[in-house]
Amino acid sequence: MRGGIPKYRTEPNGMKKHLSLLFLCIFIVLAPSTARAATGTEFINAVRLFVSAGLANADSNFALLRGAPIQEPLGTHFHVTTAFGAFLPDCHISGYLPPSFPTGKWVLSCSSPGLAASNAGLLRSLAYTGVIRALPLCFTRTLDPVLLNGEDFRWDCHHATHGISVDVSSFPTHDGYISFLLEVYNYLGAPPPAPTTIGSSPAPSPTPINITVVKPVPTVDMGGVQVAYADYLSLVFAEQAALLKGKSGPVHAVEILKGGDEMPPSFPYWAYVGKTTQNGVSTVTTWVCGNLSPPEQRAAMTDGTLMGLLDSGLGGPALQKAFASASAADAALGPNAADPFANRRRLVLEIARYFS
Repeated sequence: MRGGIPKYRTEPNGMKKHLSLLFLCIFIVLAPSTARAATGTEFINAVRLFVSAGLANADSNFALLRGAPIQEPLGTHFHVTTAFGAFLPDCHISGYLPPSFPTGKWVLSCSSPGLAASNAGLLRSLAYTGVIRALPLCFTRTLDPVLLNGEDFRWDCHHATHGISVDVSSFPTHDGYISFLLEVYNYLGAPPPAPTTIGSSPAPSPTPINITVVKPVPTVDMGGVQVAYADYLSLVFAEQAALLKGKSGPVHAVEILKGGDEMPPSFPYWAYVGKTTQNGVSTVTTWVCGNLSPPEQRAAMTDGTLMGLLDSGLGGPALQKAFASASAADAALGPNAADPFANRRRLVLEIARYFS
């Protein structure tokens, strides 16, 4: 609950993950004796549908989504006319208005039944992905524990006259599963203070990556690829120069921030766009989801830049051979592949661990 306001729940009492999470098997516990299997993709889609509907109706205080009224002592409450499926069956709209409440707000909320998976962190990652895929660029994520107030995730978008936030909370159920509460808030009047982040990094473009070399070695095992140490250092310097856009670098990196709702569904955090020549300089471009926190944006830009450097042939013989094999495997997926960069992305994610 936020500010002493009760949240409706069926039961009273995190993220960058690989795409294999999308096919994670989840069990929806509908009753003590009934359960059905579902994929992670279904959960992601349910969260995305909820957030999209909430954002589309927040400015009108969810008027078009209000159903029959609910009699409760605090605030004004309604059932919801739109159904979001088995993952989010228990939904309400609540208004907390002056003079009973000093700051007016309306909230669309949905709670899930108990969900079971191999661990709660995987479920939180799926919820995170579902939210990200529905957010326009104006939403920024906060890591401030004061603003989070025990919630897993929160994003805010501030306008001149009001503010909107998307919130994700999770709680253990009495039988050991995990239940999620999703909320879209519309704050009336002056918006709340803009959220701050903790340990945030500067934007990736002007920030070099500091590498401390403890002991030189002949080769580095990068995701199963034995890379000559000299080639590794050359790639480090090329990446630093690309992110700094320095004149000495062979390639410049360009970051374009996009809302999660604009990102490719195959990978919502970063997407390599390709290489061009701008003003005589070879340039690689990456779309980065602007709804990520600053450290997450920096990591995403690192990944996209590495993809561009390998695409430009700057990885050295071993990495370029691995990249060529990954490119051939991607080509074999055909023109209708869900992720045309799946194998190259997998390689980049393996070697990116050596650049952060």
